[in-house]
Amino acid sequence: MDLKLLNMADENEIMAIIEDAFAAPPWCDDWRDREVFHKYVTDIAGAPNSLTLGLYDGGELVALAAGHLVHWFNGLEFAVNDLCVKSSRQGSGCGAELVKRAAQYARENGIVRIALKTRRSAPAYSFYRRTGFTEQEDCVYFTMDTAEK
Repeated sequence: MDLKLLNMADENEIMAIIEDAFAAPPWCDDWRDREVFHKYVTDIAGAPNSLTLGLYDGGELVALAAGHLVHWFNGLEFAVNDLCVKSSRQGSGCGAELVKRAAQYARENGIVRIALKTRRSAPAYSFYRRTGFTEQEDCVYFTMDTAEK
């Protein structure tokens, strides 16, 4: 398997794996609006400080970590928006291999931390714990809907 840096030239592959991986429960993402999907991929793969890592097996993109670099006072962080594995390859070790290689890439490129968020009820929660991520129990994730009620 090979880890490759991806960018907007790889947009179709990036879109295909995100759509495939997140179409099923528990996510059920609906990317029918292709213009919005293009903007999303541009945000994570084509903006300044974007970082997208793809794991390939025999020329096939099987796993993806996409997000952006954040400069913190204590070092550079890779803030992951999407970490996904092609649905037909889930459970095969591709995700763990991607995490291992992303961590190696981070060490070699001065990135001190990889950060992401997920739902506690999602299968990904236990996967992240198994692959070396630690839950930040003192952190809280807030959202605010801004539509008028």
